[in-house]
Amino acid sequence: MGVPGTIPALVGLTVGLAVTGCSPGGDRVDGRFRRSTLETVKTWMTGTFANHRQAADAPDEFHDTRLVHVPIWDERDDGPWIYVEQAHVGDESRPFVQRVYRLVIRPDGGVASEVYALPGNPRSITAPWRGNGSLGGVHPHELIARPGCTVVFAPQRSNAFSGAIVGQGCPSD
Repeated sequence: MGVPGTIPALVGLTVGLAVTGCSPGGDRVDGRFRRSTLETVKTWMTGTFANHRQAADAPDEFHDTRLVHVPIWDERDDGPWIYVEQAHVGDESRPFVQRVYRLVIRPDGGVASEVYALPGNPRSITAPWRGNGSLGGVHPHELIARPGCTVVFAPQRSNAFSGAIVGQGCPSD
């Protein structure tokens, strides 16, 4: 159940990341650089974001929405993994979007944020900050890939990435 006008505004929060300490040089894409880059992007993506001002300025176009990104499965070496939840302000206990992102390094030194849906009824899954951090026992192999929804972040200069979904194959539900 999508909310018109909400997704682009909040995706902009993710797409507009400025990442410090990264270099686009292809010869620097070694193991240490990869880990450092992924940790930096994870840090910038982690937190609670809202579009209060946008919703106040254009209430007919945008709902007041909160977006939460929380790292999960830190013990895994095939990530970082981030749980994402989007809900209307005042109704945070009933998120209308729940996803998991997996960050990976691309061969060009950029970062891809792969997008996954949760199995079964996502609302039955306990958010990491409400329970014991386990995401209700869900494991990565149970996630449902969302082809066409990966956000690709490309290095722009020594301290920034810009990102977008490639193509138009990402359905909004």
